[in-house]
Amino acid sequence: MKYLTLVLIGLGLATYINYKLDESVTPMVTSFQTQVKSSSIHKVNDATILGTEFDKNAIAVIDAYATWCGACIAFHPTFVKASEEYGSKIYFGEADVDKPDSKNISRNFDIKFIPTLLVFRYGAYKGTIEANFDYKEFKKALDKLLSEK
Repeated sequence: MKYLTLVLIGLGLATYINYKLDESVTPMVTSFQTQVKSSSIHKVNDATILGTEFDKNAIAVIDAYATWCGACIAFHPTFVKASEEYGSKIYFGEADVDKPDSKNISRNFDIKFIPTLLVFRYGAYKGTIEANFDYKEFKKALDKLLSEK
């Protein structure tokens, strides 16, 4: 049996909480991994993040995520919907920052929390945008990227 241990630190005290990992946790993670594989979003890793793969696209938005991250799972449908609508104008990619081939992305781009969206213009890193769960707000951010020269 696998266990998940959470360490909660507050008021100078540390509390350990053990959760038994059972079938209720696994389907959520499996579902997220299936969504990632079935979408038209490109996989990105340490080797391709600064490569020529998306240099030709004016704008690239890369979602730095982890499969265990609840906020990443919640944001994913918004990201997929945006990739379907803006896919001809913006290169959409995802990097699982917990995988060995993507671990340097967090360090190189100073990612402090996930999901974080990295923005590139003609292959050059330009910064981050908020992973907004509200599709209308996320769409505004993408429209702003497209309108900038």
